[in-house]
Amino acid sequence: MAENPPKPESQRLFTDFVRRFHVNFDGSFPDVETTLGPSSYALLAIEAEASALDGTAPVVLDLGCGSGRLSEVLLERGLPPENLIGVDFVAEQIERTRQRLNAPAVRLFLAQSQDLPLQDNSVDCVLNHMGLAVMVPVEATLKEVGRVLRSGGRMAVVVDGPPKEGSIDKLYNRILRETVAAEQPDVLRSVASEQDVSDPAVLARLVHLHTGMDLQAARSFELLMRMSVSEYLAFLEGEYLMRRLDEAGRQRVRDAVARLFDSYGDDQVVIPLAMQLMVFAKPPAQGHAVSKG
Repeated sequence: MAENPPKPESQRLFTDFVRRFHVNFDGSFPDVETTLGPSSYALLAIEAEASALDGTAPVVLDLGCGSGRLSEVLLERGLPPENLIGVDFVAEQIERTRQRLNAPAVRLFLAQSQDLPLQDNSVDCVLNHMGLAVMVPVEATLKEVGRVLRSGGRMAVVVDGPPKEGSIDKLYNRILRETVAAEQPDVLRSVASEQDVSDPAVLARLVHLHTGMDLQAARSFELLMRMSVSEYLAFLEGEYLMRRLDEAGRQRVRDAVARLFDSYGDDQVVIPLAMQLMVFAKPPAQGHAVSKG
């Protein structure tokens, strides 16, 4: 059984968030270049390749696979389909992954991240693209990652980073939080009580506490998105905190964002979305085995 499962209302909100986001973006996070060069998907795929042992392809878990864009990149880069596992808690996303990949050997599971249908020590690398924030309780998710990951294995994640000062993204975050604080302060207090996995220090502490893994590398980067105001507003409609506002509050945020774009004077604006790539490694030998309950 999953440990400390989310309350039904919280689970519904997170499920709605995932569905809305993936519908808006065809099941994928915007697949554009970053300030590190490759897309954020390719950055994770590169880390998976570094998990290979003795020249053999690693067994990779795409945790929170969505509609399968990261899995698709892994296959495009040469990972054998039989070495790929995808898990998501939304049935529609699993089906979209199946259709996108068209690779029967890939193992796909409809499951919660807190209760993975995998054997102990059965995975060489766990990847997660922008999903940890909705895998609540994250502590239980991390314990499951630690259980299925082999000794010496790796986990690589892409998470949000602090927005760049002066950017539209930074100004939007301020507008959104000010609106929520003024109109629905209980929502902001609820969110503040959750573990902020976009804070690298918090995430590193949680990972070490619940898996024994240590942070091996952390790289900040930006996703270089060029968007019109209508495209950016569509993007924001899937944002979790935005969805917690009532319609009047969301409209006030939309109006403020439209004024921001007007101040730039261009139809499209480059919006640097701040992110972080964090890589963790499980020690080569564990003091005791972790079993699935």
